[in-house]
Amino acid sequence: MALICGGCATEKAPPTVMWLSPQSTVHLQEGDALGLKFSISDPAPDRGATEAATWRVTIGTESGVTWWTTSGSLSAAPIQSPILDTIETTWQVPAPPAGSASPTALLLSAICTDGEGQSGADFGSLTLTNAPLTSMGLWWAEGPSDYGFGFANPQGSTIPEAYPGPGAPHEMVHLDGQDLIVSGTTEAQGWPLSNGVPSTAPAWSVVPSATTTGQIRFVRRAPFEYTSASWAEIGWSDRCTWLDASGLTMKTWLLNPDEQLIDAGTAAGQMVLLARTDANDLRMIRFNLDNAARLESVTWTPQAAGSVGPNGNAWLVLKQDLPATLEADGTLRLWESNGGATPLSTLDFPGSGPVIRAGRLAEGGSWAERDESLFCADDLSLLGTWNGAIYHVTNDRASGYFWLLSGSDNERHWWALEPSFDPIGDPIPAGTGATTGSVAHNRPGPL
Repeated sequence: MALICGGCATEKAPPTVMWLSPQSTVHLQEGDALGLKFSISDPAPDRGATEAATWRVTIGTESGVTWWTTSGSLSAAPIQSPILDTIETTWQVPAPPAGSASPTALLLSAICTDGEGQSGADFGSLTLTNAPLTSMGLWWAEGPSDYGFGFANPQGSTIPEAYPGPGAPHEMVHLDGQDLIVSGTTEAQGWPLSNGVPSTAPAWSVVPSATTTGQIRFVRRAPFEYTSASWAEIGWSDRCTWLDASGLTMKTWLLNPDEQLIDAGTAAGQMVLLARTDANDLRMIRFNLDNAARLESVTWTPQAAGSVGPNGNAWLVLKQDLPATLEADGTLRLWESNGGATPLSTLDFPGSGPVIRAGRLAEGGSWAERDESLFCADDLSLLGTWNGAIYHVTNDRASGYFWLLSGSDNERHWWALEPSFDPIGDPIPAGTGATTGSVAHNRPGPL
């Protein structure tokens, strides 16, 4: 009897799968509902018994990254005749991950695995196209008489509009695709937009901890290539934090108790914080971008008179993705990792005279106001100059233009500039104390 039972192993053919819909390449955009339909035939065993087969649908990139999957089981196990099932499901097309190219080729697969572990599959292809990138207007922080929000949509009118806001001097940024402004005073606040109008009160407010004190240093968009959506990058006294549109903390890089944050930014896939120590030295610190682990630091005593002391000025810039600190006399301290005993190289920033203000361009490069205002490429070579003060520069990804905030303490204007930094049209009045601004776009991600 034992010998007879030893020959009772199940023998059966594997299942077969066939896509019914879609049967050709489908072109999709965010928000579409794609109906998926496929048939499965699971043959009855030639000998023995088996269990009901399972199925799985997967949508992902050709490189193997899964975007969506769903699974289930067939209605019954095949006994004397095949099981024929038709499976229907729906994929609600999400926004492409930030950093995704457009169009994105996707692979569609349906796999059925029978009770014996044998599989059958069928495949299809999808093409996901980002919605056309458009600009939705320029927002800025107004002041000093009315610390709210200013707005203008140059495609409609250059006449600015004013809305109530934080009620104190603040930094701000619009989160692309989120209909949300994030402002920063001593706390970060999220102001939802309804039909283009900010709410009269913030939907959320965030202060990381009791040790976080004083004015927020900056509010920017976190770099798209490192986030899954449009997030805000907030510089606090003791840390840099990335917040999502709901005010939830997504990532944090924390300083030591003897350090105060000046600036922060990503370089070569790491987070770099520029801080001032209790001894009034300057220090750049590298952190792991994913787990926030502190990796290494370099410390020096600034020599420029305008960068010395607790109120000294210094700015973090990048030179071909290497972090550098710009001191108030134009001295540039370039930090090359694994630099041995002297990891800092001392260079000169373009221009002459003391540095009054400086910053980084969102698409690479830097700007500074010295004896003349100037723009520099990623390698810090001179790109162009501007006749006047610069308070802030933000870019319009849809048009390729820059928006530059210039003027005096009595009156400031936003100027639209070509990539060559030549002005376009008439300036937009920005109020007397505007210091920061942001072009709103309909979605995050690359151009």
